[in-house]
Amino acid sequence: MNRFFINTPPFFLYHFTVPYFFLIFSIFSPCKDILISLHSGLYS
Repeated sequence: MNRFFINTPPFFLYHFTVPYFFLIFSIFSPCKDILISLHSGLYS
């Protein structure tokens, strides 16, 4: 199991960390609508 996490490609790391980053950032940001449109633009 440890080898899996060591050999995890950046692609998986990106998809696990970025959504949480956007979620936390949007809570503290006054521009939630801009962030939501940016986020949906990245995944569309």
